[in-house]
Amino acid sequence: MKVGLAIFAVYSVVLVILVTRYDRGSKDRPRITGRGGDFE
Repeated sequence: MKVGLAIFAVYSVVLVILVTRYDRGSKDRPRITGRGGDFE
């Protein structure tokens, strides 16, 4: 049980780090649609 919880905790931390890095880097890119990403 403790091993599974530890693996889940490590996976969650890695996922959060990857998401924050991706969000930071995407702000510098030009917009593809030219409409600000509004697809509705």
